[in-house]
Amino acid sequence: MHHTKRYVLVPEEIYQSLTATSGASQDGSPMGLVRARMDQLKNDDTINEEEKSIRYEQEFKRLNKLKRDEEERPVDVRLQNLREIADAAAPALPTTTASLGGPVVQPAQQQQQQLQAKHKPTSAFRRTMGGRHLQQKQRQRRRLIVNKRGGGGDDDDESAGDEQPKTRVDDDDDDDGEFWEDASPRMLRSAQQTASASTTKSDANYTLTKQGVMALIRRNANALGVSGEGKIKRADGRPLKTSNVERIVAHLLNRDSRSEYKDPPVGLREFTERAQQNAQLSKYLFTRHHLKKKQRLLEFLYKDINSPVSFTSVEPLLRQARKYQQNISRRDVQNFLSTQRTYTLHRQAKRRYRHLPTLAPGLHTEWQADLAIFDRLGKQNTGFRYLLVCIDTLSRQLFVEPVKSKTSASMIKAFDAVFKRAKYVPWKLLTDQGREFTARAVQEHFRAKGIEHFCMFTSPQFHAGMAERANRSIKERLYRYFTERDTYKWVDVVQDFVRAINHSYNSSLGARPVDVNFKNAESFRQMLYDKAKKMVNGVQKFKVGDRVRIEKYKHVFQKGYLPRFTNELFTVAEVHADRSPIVYRLRDDNNETLKGWFYANDLCKTLENKELMYDIERVLRRKKGKDGVEYGFVKWRGYSTRFNSWIPLNSITWKNI
Repeated sequence: MHHTKRYVLVPEEIYQSLTATSGASQDGSPMGLVRARMDQLKNDDTINEEEKSIRYEQEFKRLNKLKRDEEERPVDVRLQNLREIADAAAPALPTTTASLGGPVVQPAQQQQQQLQAKHKPTSAFRRTMGGRHLQQKQRQRRRLIVNKRGGGGDDDDESAGDEQPKTRVDDDDDDDGEFWEDASPRMLRSAQQTASASTTKSDANYTLTKQGVMALIRRNANALGVSGEGKIKRADGRPLKTSNVERIVAHLLNRDSRSEYKDPPVGLREFTERAQQNAQLSKYLFTRHHLKKKQRLLEFLYKDINSPVSFTSVEPLLRQARKYQQNISRRDVQNFLSTQRTYTLHRQAKRRYRHLPTLAPGLHTEWQADLAIFDRLGKQNTGFRYLLVCIDTLSRQLFVEPVKSKTSASMIKAFDAVFKRAKYVPWKLLTDQGREFTARAVQEHFRAKGIEHFCMFTSPQFHAGMAERANRSIKERLYRYFTERDTYKWVDVVQDFVRAINHSYNSSLGARPVDVNFKNAESFRQMLYDKAKKMVNGVQKFKVGDRVRIEKYKHVFQKGYLPRFTNELFTVAEVHADRSPIVYRLRDDNNETLKGWFYANDLCKTLENKELMYDIERVLRRKKGKDGVEYGFVKWRGYSTRFNSWIPLNSITWKNI
């Protein structure tokens, strides 16, 4: 007599989950789909980092739950055994439709405990002979992880600085004794409970990685003043609303990957003061032994206010960096500082350097002019506050005339007096860009005299070099005369001093200026040209396409701690390598070439950061586009108004000042 077989109706998804094996392909399984979504999130650059982190954490939690379900699911199920099928499927089925062959008998409590002990090793099971091998395997794997991450190479530094959470690749390992790498402050509450339950761990067991630091913070949350939501508490216990402990840890560990424009995270000062009291946290967050990459080490030494070389220059930073890495070169430090906007704006500017020699084609063909200022001595000199100084570039002969004001009429009268005294009118006249020389009336007078006037465009501080040096020579003699005679009246004696200078020996000529005439002018001109040819060109510091800043036009006595170079960036358009020294021509971002040539000391090379951001001075106007996006017409800080432009308002990072 044969009995008929009894069958149980089981939903398809439960049947598949019961019959699936852990070693099967995960491409179509729930865990495989979750992993695929996590891999896709890693490579997705269309969303911002904060949203990516939140979505990644959600997928990570989902994967963690699936792994626990995988461990709890029976792996020794046979379809012929109706009892095991019914016991496993009954909780998920309605009681009225659980079976066709009769009511399903609920398994006994003892059978449930046996099933759980069989398929999910517990702490008691690990102490038995059957779980000892698994526990030993986990300890061995954990030891390998510590050796790999704490071994002291570039690889461990990269893993320590990686902000992107990573999935665990071993599914057979449990999470007892390890912390997940999502390290989210939103999981602190449950993590604190887990950490408090495990009292056998010591702080030395945590590896020097981001998840190790977050695990240590979870264990010492009360001492560090970290709330369950990951916020930093004030001294009175109230949390800082916008603080985030994970953001602070990322700020301290991943300094090479954040933009210099970003402000320090909220709560950094409070967290730092408390974390320095913890030896393990202080060792990892505030010492330099884990800084293996050159970029990260230099970033730490340069921007940490506690560093002895913070915000200094190349040589101090190089000496300090070589105490930790001997293979750091001067070029490494120079390239790093070239990427730092702070350094390129405040870099020390050289004031004294060799300029291009001034060569004239003949006697009285080219003059230079400047205005010496005696404004404080006007009362003692019948209202004369200025002295017009002209010098012939070949003979170095001086011609001067006192001036009461900078008005066009006064300047025209002074120039006519100088031309009359010199008995010559030059072909060309070089001056600075002062209004006393560039006024319309003065320009018309020059044209009427047949004089070609041109200015120095690159720097108003160093303009007509010979005229400046002549001013200095005149003032040196005058002020010594003031001290000797106890007087400040210079109008009556200035022509006598100029006559004496013209009759004194000039080192450039090897003769007196008055000894140069039209008969011997060519020999002096050839001698000066031969001297210029013997000068060495020097090293070419920039090439076409380099991005540079220009030294700001400053007064000689302006404070040295203020920014010395322009905020606006320019591009090297042309290199005049056959000049001595080498000079450069620049163009702006509108592809317009700047007037004049620039010396290498007038420029500061800038290597732009990956995260390039520009400061906005203010938003002038707002409008809403057809696509519904709000736009702002902005004035860029350090740039002229012709660079004003419309940009989306959502692309602006607003900072609290």
